[in-house]
Amino acid sequence: MKILFLFCIISLSNIGIFAQNHYETDKKDLQFESNGIQLSGVLIFPKTDKKVPLIIIVPNSWSSRFVSIAEYFANNGIACYTYDSRDVGKSMGFNCFKDSIVDIYSQDLQITIKTLSSQQNFSKVGVLGMSMGGWIIERAIVKENVDFYVMISTQTMSFKDSYKWMVESFTKNKVDTNRISYLNSLRESVLDSHDYEFIPYDYVKRIRAYSLWIFGQNDINIAIDQSMMDLEAIKKTNNITIKKYEGLDHNGVCESEMVVNEIIQWIMK
Repeated sequence: MKILFLFCIISLSNIGIFAQNHYETDKKDLQFESNGIQLSGVLIFPKTDKKVPLIIIVPNSWSSRFVSIAEYFANNGIACYTYDSRDVGKSMGFNCFKDSIVDIYSQDLQITIKTLSSQQNFSKVGVLGMSMGGWIIERAIVKENVDFYVMISTQTMSFKDSYKWMVESFTKNKVDTNRISYLNSLRESVLDSHDYEFIPYDYVKRIRAYSLWIFGQNDINIAIDQSMMDLEAIKKTNNITIKKYEGLDHNGVCESEMVVNEIIQWIMK
């Protein structure tokens, strides 16, 4: 199952290069226990007497905490909690749930949301996920409420349908055949799990928290047009804002100063 999310991990290491120091910041190491596993992360927050928003960055499978972007959020008046996924960094080893790896990580996120929300030190609490990290969010927040959520390069298709779409997209765009071979092995790794049939859109339709969905026009990894069509159909009833950026691909939206600043403005409004 480890292979499931590896192709979705997005680098955020360059975000800090355009950070503006509107606020001085502080940090606090925090650990939570989820199904017998200790998860470790850091809360970075602006030094102010006022209540500020909190955003929790959802790690993809086998990814470490995103400190640079957490510091950037805090510099701009938003507290941010970022944590190591299971068996990475300071978080403990992996408990194997054979049915669904998405369920495992959504349970971890539920615990994180519940614990931080109970502190009542924040004006509002939200989550941010990238690519399949968005699927983790959808599973989690139908059970543990948040005030808002941000989805970056996340689609509404099931893994089963998105696999077929990606093979066609990669072939059309003459992507290295090794990536298609990798997709085939990826499919085999989740074929017998609930993740293969998981339909994200069914969960999105149940969520009423305010949301911002961000896509890059040049993204060949996800079905942007279908996802945007699905979201358009429910955006009024489900409080959805949709943004598509020209010239950016799957990872590029995360490395864009303009995009990150618009996320901050949307959270702060």
